[in-house]
Amino acid sequence: MSSKTAEEESIMNLMPKKSIMVLNDLQWLEIMECPQLRNIIINTTVSLPSLKKLSIMNSNAMVMEAFSRNLTSLTCLALDTIQDLVFLPKNVLRDNMHLKHLYIANCTLLQCDGIFFTENNNELPLLSCLELVVQLCHALNSLNFPLPCWSSLREVHIETCRGLKSFPEGLSLLPHLQTLRIGQFCEDLDNFPFPDSDQLQIQISGHHQHYFTSLKYLVLLGWPKLKSLPSQLQHLKKLKGLGIKEFSGLITLPEWLGSLVSLNELLIFNCENLMYLTSKEAMLRLTLLEEFEIKNCPLLKDRCNKDRGGREWSKISHIQTIKIDDVPV
Repeated sequence: MSSKTAEEESIMNLMPKKSIMVLNDLQWLEIMECPQLRNIIINTTVSLPSLKKLSIMNSNAMVMEAFSRNLTSLTCLALDTIQDLVFLPKNVLRDNMHLKHLYIANCTLLQCDGIFFTENNNELPLLSCLELVVQLCHALNSLNFPLPCWSSLREVHIETCRGLKSFPEGLSLLPHLQTLRIGQFCEDLDNFPFPDSDQLQIQISGHHQHYFTSLKYLVLLGWPKLKSLPSQLQHLKKLKGLGIKEFSGLITLPEWLGSLVSLNELLIFNCENLMYLTSKEAMLRLTLLEEFEIKNCPLLKDRCNKDRGGREWSKISHIQTIKIDDVPV
């Protein structure tokens, strides 16, 4: 039998036996490193009507049931390293009209529909959610963004979920999505499964939904097999910031990069075999580009060396702000 830690014993001692505890004024609660705390739900139901932020880390999925009543004020939910979490807790999310930030990390059993549906396959009505972060959830093999449930999302991070083999369905059609950080999917994939531009628009509930209509900032995270960037990016004419990270098989940036005419910032990190930027003509078409940064790209760093007459330097010399390995040039 596993014994409780001193911290768990202290928490348990605060809980009356077989009772309901109401904490009317508590607004922020963090539970960390309490994997055996599931016993709290046997004898006590906790009501937290004013709770705004709930963070549970390295604990048990059943712990959340103790805090599932009257969470009508919850605005931020963070779940990290809850290894038995398969579905998001319905009592925490159902009927919650204020949740704006949802973070899920290192929940290795979380199923593909566990983010958007309860265990009874009831859709979660997260109409107010502005930010969604999903990281290190390797049991996920697909994701869907049913509209209109997620239509308010402004920022989405989906990264290092090694079971994913396809781009999340519906993500490209979220009408207010401005910032997207995505990648490090299944390492067996030879190409980044970015959605095709033939999804330019569909009609949902009488309204036209367009392909990445509001996207301004995009960070792509690659994996070793990838040797090119997804060509679909060239259709993102409104993109202001582009980050390219972890593309170790990439050698040359594509010519179509010059079609991203609204680009203001270009970041390239951890691309150790990258040697060539796109052509000088294409770089000069990026007339709004003001910030260029490379980091941990040794071959490109050498070729962009101003003092040594690097072959790529002339392509970026006109840019206002240049950083190489955190050093301004």
